Amino acid sequence: MSTRDGVHGTRFMESFIRPGRDQRNWVHRTTAVSTGLVQTAADEISLYVSGHYTYPTNHLGRFAIRVDGFASAHPGYPEGEIVTRPLRFRGQSLILNYATSAAGSIRVEFLNAAGKPLPGFTLQESPILFGGEIAAAVTWARSKSYTDANPMKVLVDTPVRLRFVIQDADLYSFQFK
Repeated sequence: MSTRDGVHGTRFMESFIRPGRDQRNWVHRTTAVSTGLVQTAADEISLYVSGHYTYPTNHLGRFAIRVDGFASAHPGYPEGEIVTRPLRFRGQSLILNYATSAAGSIRVEFLNAAGKPLPGFTLQESPILFGGEIAAAVTWARSKSYTDANPMKVLVDTPVRLRFVIQDADLYSFQFK
């Protein structure tokens, strides 16, 4: 389940933790998550999950995931894209939490509210992001249209859309700082 406001939630029907090959984990309440999440490193959250629920070998196992790694946009190997609704932001950096395969990548561009690419922030000027980062700032190639050291500040509080082009990668979150 996910929530943006702490009140209204979206339930995802896909399983997050699967029982695996162990037959003793294929009974009711197995893989139930215990109360609470524990941050066990700067970039890691641990959750504790029951195993062998109806057996004498009942136990808790630890699962470690990346920070904000519960859900992602993942179009697979054929390239896919996500375009946001128009939004306004404050801040001067776009920060991404992502992970790619060795052959995967993420590129991002700013569009105006009507969906047209903005000079200086086009897909062609986007860096090709690969690897895995919890909080990576995206910087575009400096365009002739923007001579400022931080060109994103011209977009602050302007309705824009973000277009993410993703190939064999997970985009977990984005934020402006």
